[in-house]
Amino acid sequence: MKYGPQSISQIKSSIRDLNPANLEHILDFLLENKIITQKMTGENLIYRITEQGIGLLDFFKVKPSSLFVKS
Repeated sequence: MKYGPQSISQIKSSIRDLNPANLEHILDFLLENKIITQKMTGENLIYRITEQGIGLLDFFKVKPSSLFVKS
């Protein structure tokens, strides 16, 4: 959310210690639960947080207050 929509390579670079298979599993879970969306742009898949995902972050009070990115 802080950096806006990101490709899988951008996500991997910011989470260096995460196994790629685990990252794929996590992204699948988030997609299935409509917390994020994915969109093909050119040759890249871009992941973006949904309103439901923002609501979840609000509920757990982990959303940065000054940043608000909508899908």
